[in-house]
Amino acid sequence: MNVQTTLKQCISQQYFNRATTIDKLWIMDRYHIFDFQPALIFFVCLFFLAGCGIGTPLRTKSSFSYCFDGENTGLDSLINIDGFFYMKSKTNENILLNESNIGYFYPSFVFYKKNFVHIDPYYDLIFNKPKSLFQKFFEVNIRAEFGSYILSVDTIKIQLVEPPGGQTQSIYEVWFVVIDKYNIRPVYWGDPDLVSNATVNAYLKNGPYRNEIFTFYPMERKINPEKTWIINKRWFRCKQE
Repeated sequence: MNVQTTLKQCISQQYFNRATTIDKLWIMDRYHIFDFQPALIFFVCLFFLAGCGIGTPLRTKSSFSYCFDGENTGLDSLINIDGFFYMKSKTNENILLNESNIGYFYPSFVFYKKNFVHIDPYYDLIFNKPKSLFQKFFEVNIRAEFGSYILSVDTIKIQLVEPPGGQTQSIYEVWFVVIDKYNIRPVYWGDPDLVSNATVNAYLKNGPYRNEIFTFYPMERKINPEKTWIINKRWFRCKQE
């Protein structure tokens, strides 16, 4: 049995297709697919080879406008945030949602009282599992998309940034309208620099997920924002007076 086959047995097919090399190394260590020492050596080599892609592009920094201030937003009065919001599609509607197959439910959003947000609750699970030295050392660089949000009446406006180390580190914006405590609906999904009445209207006509409802699912464990790669970036945090 080769490594690729073993990986597919450890995680859902959809998550495996989206996983980067860093993710796969992390998972292989978690499931003891190979020893720690070879994994570390390989990762260090990979780290230097990918070094040219580690810095955040100026365009991403300048486009990020929903800075993180660490203050409570009141979002928990509009929706339940003790879990995540996921989209049930035709491909996953018959799948029982649990920890073993949570990677199928993508995209999914995890919100916090403070204006912090991330996509894909799979990361909440692996952040909170018992960790090896390899996992603890590299968990802050895990390939999760983190960001922040603001509230505009009943609309949650989100900006998410891809992590460093890949070929690109782009930013995108998502808006959700709150239906009730357990359901939200996307009304924009695209470039933050192109948001306007015209692009919102265009999204509502032809955009991805425009007809979908994202539904709440409870989950006890959540990533500590202070342990994420984005939290101490100057462009992410609001400037102190």
